[in-house]
This record gives sequence, structure tokens and C-alpha cells, in this order.
Amino acid sequence: MGYLKYFIFNYGFLVAFLLVAILLIIIGIKAKKSVIKHILFNTSAIFIAICLYEGYLLMTVEKKAFSYFEGSFTHTPEYWNGNGVRWFGPANEEFVISVRKIYDFNHELYDVQYTVKDGIRNTPGSVDTSKSFALFLGCSFTFGEGLEDNQTVPYYFNHYSGTKYLVRNYGFHGYGPHHALFITENEILKDTALLKGKSESIVFYSLLPDHYGRAAGYKNWDKYGPKYVIEGDSLLFKGKFHEKYGKLKENLYKVWEGTQLFKRHFSHKEIKEEDVLRVVMMLARMRDDYQQIGVPFYVVLDYDSCNGKYSEYLISLLTKYNLSYFKVSDMIPDIKSGSSRYFMENDGHPVALYNELVGKYLAEKISNLKSKN
Repeated sequence: MGYLKYFIFNYGFLVAFLLVAILLIIIGIKAKKSVIKHILFNTSAIFIAICLYEGYLLMTVEKKAFSYFEGSFTHTPEYWNGNGVRWFGPANEEFVISVRKIYDFNHELYDVQYTVKDGIRNTPGSVDTSKSFALFLGCSFTFGEGLEDNQTVPYYFNHYSGTKYLVRNYGFHGYGPHHALFITENEILKDTALLKGKSESIVFYSLLPDHYGRAAGYKNWDKYGPKYVIEGDSLLFKGKFHEKYGKLKENLYKVWEGTQLFKRHFSHKEIKEEDVLRVVMMLARMRDDYQQIGVPFYVVLDYDSCNGKYSEYLISLLTKYNLSYFKVSDMIPDIKSGSSRYFMENDGHPVALYNELVGKYLAEKISNLKSKN
């Protein structure tokens, strides 16, 4: 099934256009009127030209290891679109998702399980009766993609904090700060069972540079995500990025997105300073939301966030908005030179060691901050 999906969504456009070109030629040969022949042959030439260009782009694309997924991860609607509050994500149920990632046709990258409970990834060791909660917001890095339930940052943070928190991992594949803000204001802050009687709690958001484009609506997988725009000095919620497509249109669009023509000429959108500002304003709004209930909010900056194109601008905005943050480069000093130790080969997500070092660092920092107060 993985091979078939990969072929359809990466080569379906080329095959379809080639078949149309052949069909037009056949019909043109059989046509009796010369004007019809000319129209059909010229139209087929356009389709052939597009096919040749797509073929050329395929031949010149940077070769990467072919990868695909197996397991219930690929075909469980409750996992991807079961949540009525969030824009996509697991249903408020309890179930286990199996996922196996294969690359280069026969090499297993990982074979793990994700336990879902109440619409989020379950964290072993979470103390449901605790008077303190630790919430983690973010994307697949926070979720712990490719790792077991006891190998995520939320797990290690609680473990090195003495297993004393009620832990909730709100991270999910493809999420950004816009999802985190929406979940905060429409789910977490309305969860009286979570908030009632809690003290000494904490919230983290893990930021990656890719989140700038996600929050701006530039990502193909998040066409229906929550849209926030800057108007003056305010950040306003404006519904979703796009209206929902029908199933046929959605699949056709996926085929189009898989072409090199789309990837080379139509998919790339340059990140602007406004996109970085939007993200920081989202973080500041979340900070304000949690401050109203007496809970501190911290941003965890991925290495690339502090070393990319807009790193200086990002830090200046975090300072301007008085946002507290931790740098992963402080937690893992050799992260640049030792990247192969900390990230999965042919995948890019963190390995358990990365998460353990981050979780341990955060636990120690928070403990030190509390002891000073």
C-alpha cells in the first residue's frame, strides 16, 4: 500500500498526462477532418511538452532515500481527523497506533507505537491526581515522532522532575503555534478538570523555524488550519486558511502537489519578517493566557531557530515581548558537530537521547527557578 500511494501521489500526474497525450494522438489519427486532427495533435503536443518537462525535473531532482509508512498510522481516521475541537488530530478516545517507517525500500528506520488517550499522546508516569501540571505544545518534535511513549521530552521532563506532574503532550505531526494557540484558548483554558486546584504548573512551546511558514498557512498539509492575521498591533483569528475541498478535489490536489512542477515553481513561499512576528505574537498571547491563571510559559528554541536567517530578529522580538526561552544549543553543546547522534538518519526527527537531554535540562532549570522564588 505504501508503494502504491507513493507512486500515485508522485507520478500520477505524469502518467495521466502521458495517457491523455496518447489518447489525443489516437483520436487525431482516426479523425477525418483535418482541422480536428490539427487541434488534437497540437493539444497532445502541449501535454507531451509538459510530460517532458516534468520528466526533466524528476531526473534533476536531488535524490533522497525513498520512504513510506506501514501500520495503523496510515489508515486510522480517528487518529488524523477525529478531534472535533482541533483542526486535525486524534479523537478523544483511547487507542494505540502502530507505525513502521521504511526507507530505501528495505531498511527499517523505526517500528514503534503511539498510545493516544483523551485526544493526545499518552505520557507514561503522568500523575493524574497531581496538583501540578506540565503542558507541552508543539509539533512532531514535541509529540515524539518515531519514538515510544517513554522517549519523548514530556516523559523525560517528568521523570527528571521526580515523576510529580500531570503531563499532557499536545504536540502532533504538522502542528505549529497557530494550532497551539487555538488549542490553548478553545480547549485547555476551558478544561476546568485540568485547571481546578492546580499549583506550581508550567507550559512549554517548542519552536522550529519551519513554524513560521506553518502559522502563515504556507504548508500543503494544513490547508484548513486556524488562520491568525496581524491587524495593527493586534493578532486576530480569521477562521481557517481555506474552505474544505471535496474528496475528489482533495485527492487531485494531492497528485498535483506531488509533481516536481508544483514543488519547483508553485510550492515555495519565502518567509518574511511578518511571518516571524506573527509567530512571536502567538507565543506572547499564549504567555498572557497562561499568566492569567498563574502558570509560567516558556519557549524552547530549536538549534536552527537560533542559527537561521531570522535568528537575530527572532531573539529581538522575544526580548521585546518579554518571552522567556531556553536554547537547545545550551542543552546540547555539540548538537551541530554531533547531529548524527541526535537526529534520525533519513528522517530528521530527534532520537531518544536528544529528548532525554532536553527533558533533563528543562527539569533542572525549572527546579532551580522554583527554589529561588
